[in-house]
Amino acid sequence: MNTLVLGTFKGRFTAKRIALALQCPCQIRGTDVLPEHRNRGFIIRYGNTHTALNNLNIRRVINKLPAIKLASNKQACRKLILSNGLRAPMLYYYDDIMQENITFPIIARPIYHFGGRGFHIIHNKVEAVDAIRQGMYLQAIVQKKEEFRMFIINNRIIESSIKRPTSESCRDNMVWNHESGWNFFYIPNDDIAEHLRSEARMAISACGLDFGAVDVCVDKEDKAWIFEINTAPGLIDRKAEKFALRLKQEFIGE
Repeated sequence: MNTLVLGTFKGRFTAKRIALALQCPCQIRGTDVLPEHRNRGFIIRYGNTHTALNNLNIRRVINKLPAIKLASNKQACRKLILSNGLRAPMLYYYDDIMQENITFPIIARPIYHFGGRGFHIIHNKVEAVDAIRQGMYLQAIVQKKEEFRMFIINNRIIESSIKRPTSESCRDNMVWNHESGWNFFYIPNDDIAEHLRSEARMAISACGLDFGAVDVCVDKEDKAWIFEINTAPGLIDRKAEKFALRLKQEFIGE
């Protein structure tokens, strides 16, 4: 196939799975496309921001560089989502700390993070200032009822997952990630309320992405909240094959 998948080191396993399903090469390292890969009509950037596409005769780049860079910067992406009228956890800044506009606890996270890691619960002004000095961003905590991840390609939701605790003792955890005992499980798209699906699609469109995975939740009043967008979501073999097939159908063709 006349396609090249450009991946990242952290997302290399899924990028390679997608390339295998598409029967095309995958390049992880390098600031330029390797000579043996240069005659490719379609480029799929799977979270890749480090490989230049200079002097290549490309028909289409699926997920362009500026959109991936935006989505990778979680603070900048959150600002854009909020500016587009979508509901997302409020961001806090240094002035908010000094003016005591924050109700603690809140969450601090690295501006660039991967794989549901890097959650820090902030309890006071001193911790908040320290987090900002370490290059983190601050956000309000949403009282979640349920959390989902939706995999979207060309404005279509191809599959969805719901977070479930591995044991009842995990339900009271403030952070819902793998480290705190929460995992994603398959859920039919139609089992997710339409307003959540609509918000997830709008978030992808706002960032200018052709595909991505959106983390979204509903609170106790059933309001939708967008958390973040992942341009290189980890996929098991079955999902990677499904993802690759839909990329082919939507963008590449036979």
